[in-house]
Amino acid sequence: MLHTYNGVNLQEVYKTMLFDLMSEGLATAPRGMETKEFIPCVFQIKNPLSRIIALESRKMNLFYAMVETLWYLNGDDSLTPLTEYNKAMANFSDDGIHLQGAYGARLIKKDQTLDKSQFGLVYDKLSRDPSSRQAVAIIWDPWRDHLPTKDVPCTIGFIFTI
Repeated sequence: MLHTYNGVNLQEVYKTMLFDLMSEGLATAPRGMETKEFIPCVFQIKNPLSRIIALESRKMNLFYAMVETLWYLNGDDSLTPLTEYNKAMANFSDDGIHLQGAYGARLIKKDQTLDKSQFGLVYDKLSRDPSSRQAVAIIWDPWRDHLPTKDVPCTIGFIFTI
């Protein structure tokens, strides 16, 4: 069953999703870790600038979140910038230098053939056609992500709309 959520900001949607997940989520154990999930699940937030989840139970490190965001936006996959603020990130590196599943490296780095990043392509698509349903950025790479690694991306991709 498709689970859809709409709200003003990420925290509002997250709290509703979490409540539903705890009561209706399907039990699963990927890589031996027990959890619950909804498949498929779609959410939309009306104010994408309001995307911080500030719940006491999450024990979020806001400074680390800012560093990680800048790391993504830089298109980086190196481990060092993150381990300065969260040493546990080293547990996800296969070689102690890079993170295999780094979203920014997959979304921000330019394709050598097109000289554009995926975000650049999404921007161009929506600039030409604000109603497009083809403004998609993909994180999952089947040629890399089926191989054994400590850092498989959890997110498959994004669909952008205006």
